Amino acid sequence: MAEEKQQSRAEIRRRKKTRVHNLIFGLTLGIVTAVTGILLGNTDYIKSTELIALDFRYRNRPTVDFRKDLGYIDYDDESLALYGAWPWPRYRQVALVKSVAFYGGNSVGYDVFYTEPGNTVFRPEVLGRLTPSTSTDSAPEEQISAETEEDLQSLEEQTEPTTAVEDSGEDDDDWDDEDWDEDDWDEDDWDDDDWGDEVGTAIDTETAKKIQLAIDDSFRDYDIEFEESMLEAKNVFLAQIMELPDATLAAGGLDAINNYAREAQELFTEGQQASLEVSNSSSLRADSAMERGLYKAKDIVLVLPGLAEAAAGIGYAQIIKDLDPTVRLYPLFIYYYGRVYPSIASVMLASRMNVPMETIKIVPGEYVEFPDAEVPLEPEKMGTPTTETRKTNIRIPVDKHGQMLVNWTGAYY
Repeated sequence: MAEEKQQSRAEIRRRKKTRVHNLIFGLTLGIVTAVTGILLGNTDYIKSTELIALDFRYRNRPTVDFRKDLGYIDYDDESLALYGAWPWPRYRQVALVKSVAFYGGNSVGYDVFYTEPGNTVFRPEVLGRLTPSTSTDSAPEEQISAETEEDLQSLEEQTEPTTAVEDSGEDDDDWDDEDWDEDDWDEDDWDDDDWGDEVGTAIDTETAKKIQLAIDDSFRDYDIEFEESMLEAKNVFLAQIMELPDATLAAGGLDAINNYAREAQELFTEGQQASLEVSNSSSLRADSAMERGLYKAKDIVLVLPGLAEAAAGIGYAQIIKDLDPTVRLYPLFIYYYGRVYPSIASVMLASRMNVPMETIKIVPGEYVEFPDAEVPLEPEKMGTPTTETRKTNIRIPVDKHGQMLVNWTGAYY
């Protein structure tokens, strides 16, 4: 009997020991598996496998509906063949803005960067308008230039001074500096009112205005014309560039990136400062969650100040590169020097749906919310806009960097 009890106790101890060993083994295996998964999850191989799986789902999904009141204008190969190589003169953008406004476009977003001034163009043929007899429709440039020169000479002959100055007959070579004595000069002997009476008027006022207008018209600043077209349309949104830090700067953390941004801003010109103020009006103050999660920019390449002032809004139009050239994610906001700046899509969405920028809620890793958005009802057919809206909260799921998954419409390559 005693021997059976002893064997029973031994069996119980053995089983407990086995359970402890199994528990330790299980915990160890779980930890090793978790660590291995985390490490492998950060490798390009695992990430590329995940992207391949995502692409497979895109290609085999049902067709995504596309609103009838949305569209895009593509600067494609056919456009380049028709209008010439890029960059195009900005008068083409003037024509485009006016055309979209004519056909009732509500919002126009440019993902072309206007960060450098365009060329001012001189058109000498315009000077041919100085006289009514000059024709600029068919005359070649050489003939126009010659006629313009003759017209100017004719104007000079027709508009002689009303009071001529008598020629003294002396030659300039006869002038001797020694004949001049500064002590003989008396300022009291000079009357400013005598100047006009002695010299007269070179040309009459009306002719001067015509000449000035012709000269002004002969120079065309397409940046100013672009500004004027946008001010009239009131629906054009332009793009700026957020420059991301390289690996070395990023390794220094947020303080290093902010220091770089501060030093860069200290070198901004007056025009850049003006453009930054316009851009800041669409930005939000960053909180700690945004500082930790969102992608960070070290510098900002701004829109030209005149164009920025004329635009309906400013946002960046760029992506964060994936492991391959395919675009699957799109950042809605990027952090820059204490503030977060919207993508051009975000600022257009907020404007179109009457959502003040300061009310947008950004929760990295969860969502970006546009509260009380006035969503336009979709028209029944293309080209028939509607003014009716429905109010709702729009929540866009985002990853920890504030990126949304791009749900492409149409074919997926």
